[in-house]
Amino acid sequence: MDTERREENEYRFFADVKNLSDKSDTLYKAASPLAKLVQVHETFEENGMMGMREAENLEIKSGETLRLKPRSFHVNRSEKGIERKSNW
Repeated sequence: MDTERREENEYRFFADVKNLSDKSDTLYKAASPLAKLVQVHETFEENGMMGMREAENLEIKSGETLRLKPRSFHVNRSEKGIERKSNW
């Protein structure tokens, strides 16, 4: 897992999510009891501008890998407005 700090109290996490089962699986959310807000985000381009939005229901087919990486899908954690409790 790789981490990128974007702003104070805001981080992005990158990793490979492998589906080793014989059925499709779905990544529908990320969560942590130690963070105010954790979301799976996608990066998009619209009218020549880049942006991010929450991604929902990412299907990972049997035997495939979902790569969470910069400028694509990633996990975003924000602690804005709360006291930091841990490194995650």
